[in-house]
Amino acid sequence: MLESDVRQRLTRIGKPVDGRSIEAKSDDGVPDWNCVTGWIEIKKIDGWPTREHTRLRIPHPKRVKKQAIWALRRWRAGGKAHLLLVVGEAWLILDAPTFFDLAMNGLTRSELEDRAVRHWSRLDEAEMLDFLEEVRTP
Repeated sequence: MLESDVRQRLTRIGKPVDGRSIEAKSDDGVPDWNCVTGWIEIKKIDGWPTREHTRLRIPHPKRVKKQAIWALRRWRAGGKAHLLLVVGEAWLILDAPTFFDLAMNGLTRSELEDRAVRHWSRLDEAEMLDFLEEVRTP
């Protein structure tokens, strides 16, 4: 599965919350996906590091750092911004502070799983939609 496949699947799941893929041409860190409940950056990695204590790092660190800074700025301003991290078959929703820590320093698998807002070993689409509806801003 490619990152574009993840984006398409999220868009299908997120139809009830007006989910849309965003194709921003700028380099300022605007996330990949938006809906009435906020912004989601999408990252797909083939698999977990082999060693338990190895920190996961996302490819293209300069761009990822800009994206994490954007998400953290939005989060601190009261907006909703998350990272959807797909590693192998696992799907994790991370809040902006965790995304920032991952982008700046890397995090281990156990740290990511412990800090995830939601985590599925295999995606449960109904639970993903529940998450998208839960974070709806009043």
